[in-house]
Amino acid sequence: MKTGKIVLLVVAALVCISLGIVVGQLVQAAGTQAGSESDPVVTQSYVETLVAGKLADLQTKVDELEAEIDALTGGSTTTTSTTGTTGTTGTDTTNTNTGTTTATATELVKITGSSVNVRDSASIDGKKIASLVKDTNVTYLGEQGDWYKVKLSDGTVGYVSKTYSTLITQ
Repeated sequence: MKTGKIVLLVVAALVCISLGIVVGQLVQAAGTQAGSESDPVVTQSYVETLVAGKLADLQTKVDELEAEIDALTGGSTTTTSTTGTTGTTGTDTTNTNTGTTTATATELVKITGSSVNVRDSASIDGKKIASLVKDTNVTYLGEQGDWYKVKLSDGTVGYVSKTYSTLITQ
């Protein structure tokens, strides 16, 4: 009889331990999302997403540095005037009220960034109206501060950052 009680207690203890392990796993699984940063076994897709984001950030920085190098080595045909606006080689008309330079010569803006937004105003806050890929040429219309005013092949007029583009003369 005493042996039967001991066996029953051992079986009950094993059942309780097993049940505790199962419940513990469920609680732990509910606290993390598979493939998330808190998951101890991170999925390949999560790692690939992180790497792709970091790679895009690095590519943007490389594009910015290349644009700076081009500007420093004479890759740009712009000169600074005493009014603080930028002119181009050729015939220009400068509007001193807005700081905008308008070109009458045929010049192009070459996109140097991997993917550059075209905005409806010369500001990062301007609405994105198009996106251009690296080595795309668009018609140069003028400048406003750190932005080129351009005309796309479909006739859309907008602004691209000088950081991700360069002025070229044909």
